[in-house]
Amino acid sequence: MNLDLLDNQKNIIDFLNNAKSKDRLAHAYIFEGKKGVGKNELAHYFACMLYSNGEVNFNDNISRLILEDQFLNLFVIYPDGKFIKKEQITSLQEEFSKTSQLEGPRIYIINDADKMNTQSQNSLLKFIEEPPANVYGILCSTNANQILPTILSRCQKIRLKELDNNIVRKILIKKGVNKEIATLLSFITNDIEDGYNLSLDSNILKMFELFKNYFKIKNDKDSNKNFLEINKFLSDNNILKYYVSLLIILYEDLIYLYKGNLSIKLEIYADKIEKLKEKITEEKAISSIEYLYKISNMLDNSNVSVKNVITNLTFNLL
Repeated sequence: MNLDLLDNQKNIIDFLNNAKSKDRLAHAYIFEGKKGVGKNELAHYFACMLYSNGEVNFNDNISRLILEDQFLNLFVIYPDGKFIKKEQITSLQEEFSKTSQLEGPRIYIINDADKMNTQSQNSLLKFIEEPPANVYGILCSTNANQILPTILSRCQKIRLKELDNNIVRKILIKKGVNKEIATLLSFITNDIEDGYNLSLDSNILKMFELFKNYFKIKNDKDSNKNFLEINKFLSDNNILKYYVSLLIILYEDLIYLYKGNLSIKLEIYADKIEKLKEKITEEKAISSIEYLYKISNMLDNSNVSVKNVITNLTFNLL
């Protein structure tokens, strides 16, 4: 569990705290968002909030137990294999039918709720239709459309923001990733776990080196040499997608500089991008980025020839 992810969801946290203070909490919520944005963390924050008199303190005894899924009044479900099975929902119902040994609200969290099979969803529906007093539920989902409409109608849906690039970079650096690598990774993934795994991938690191070599290109000969290296290496469609996405950011930053906007994304390469203005006109930058967008769309087609894409890049950029 990475509590730093909560920094990106402050608006939702304020909303939930405000609802609690006004006694307007719903009995069931759906936290929807992409993988890695902090749905599980926010659900556990919600549970801690219910037992906090003021600001949540993750170091107090109850919060520590909640974060470790060890609190008596908390029931957490994770998929059993590929699915959440009916037996898991039945266990939840049986547990909450008993009198709790501890005073206070009871909370259940269902992670990957969209992985409930039909039987488990129908079983949960009966539970949500007539919720026990002082019971709160959180369903975490990447795709709420997979959940029965009858369940959706009984929950308040909250959409989590995608992670900000700066937060991804900050967390990756905390995990020991080199600052420059963490910055580049933050532009190709919003998933911390995915980003950390990519930081250990030699192919990704080689791709970053090839991207940085782009700043060294002085003429057509250098351009051809650079893309020949890419042609040898970037046989993987996904890695080429990452490479193209970084080129798009680079050309966007170049256009920003031409427009007088000094706030660029690749700030760590600001001096190098400034020098590119000596070789690339504003008109060329605009036509190049339009071309890169087309290439990016082409790469979404699994049948596209990577070699052809790289050849086209060679003759249409710089």
